[in-house]
Amino acid sequence: MRIAVIGAGLSGLAAARRVIAQGQTAVVFEKSRGLGGRLATRRTDEGMPIDHGAPALDAPEGTHLAAIATQLCPTAVRYPSNGAPAAYDAIRSPLVFVEGITQLAKQLAEGLEIHRGIRITTLRTVPDGFELGDEQGNSHGQFAGVIVSAPAPQTADLLEHGPNDPERVDFLRSVAYTPAVMVACGLIGAAIPEQLMTHGRTAAVLRCVNESAKRPTSPIGESVCVVQFTPEYSHGAYTDATDDQIVADALQELRAQYGHDLQLTWTQVKRWRFASCVPHRIPPDINPSGARILLCGDAVSPPGMEHIYTSGEIAADQLLAALNV
Repeated sequence: MRIAVIGAGLSGLAAARRVIAQGQTAVVFEKSRGLGGRLATRRTDEGMPIDHGAPALDAPEGTHLAAIATQLCPTAVRYPSNGAPAAYDAIRSPLVFVEGITQLAKQLAEGLEIHRGIRITTLRTVPDGFELGDEQGNSHGQFAGVIVSAPAPQTADLLEHGPNDPERVDFLRSVAYTPAVMVACGLIGAAIPEQLMTHGRTAAVLRCVNESAKRPTSPIGESVCVVQFTPEYSHGAYTDATDDQIVADALQELRAQYGHDLQLTWTQVKRWRFASCVPHRIPPDINPSGARILLCGDAVSPPGMEHIYTSGEIAADQLLAALNV
């Protein structure tokens, strides 16, 4: 039986893996070229990985996600959180990856059929399930059921172009997200503390993550950091600030923290539109019994990566039960 999974973030990959584990076929469609959603890693010109989405995996020891992550990525390191600024309380025991946090996404995707660069925009009911179409009007086949893990606004758009589901669409339209703006950069002329989280919250900066503490392979004399701005700053800067303005603000904050001799050797600016959900109430029947279009991800799960991952497995189990598998 063929199941479509829309979105290759943490919950989408979890759902696809669960479908496969039950002996069925999962086909994943991802609108971007990458995997893992906010489990995102870039590289410097020298090839050093930089986590420019989630700074670490929030997977405390003993949790289901921690067991999966350490099994798939044996080199993952449990980084001590002692001394972390209060902004990091939500990351109870950071799990970091030497090759970047996207390493986990790649391992989760191993063996899955994933079609990247395809934005599914329509769900058409057919006798045996649903036919998926993209924004160019191309068909991508028929499936017995669909699991959607995209951000709430994109999922609402999709459901509006599919079977009539006004209650779930109305809920998804009510879910708000905070954007995130961040700057990855190389620093010289200042001694950056070797702890993972080096900068407490200010009016503009949420946190500064010392990538060199995760993987000390940066050029001699240079530290590599990711400056993550607050939601308040990011709301305005996401659309209204240029990259140069954002870098200038990051430099001002860093100099205030570490000294005015600090210089930036290179910078990369990243903007996340759907960085995190604003806390909201999730209807208990968001995935009605017997439904063959199931939702997962941060819009329909409690906060935290463990819950987001598990929401994909729960959606897969519920869909397979509805299909009598």
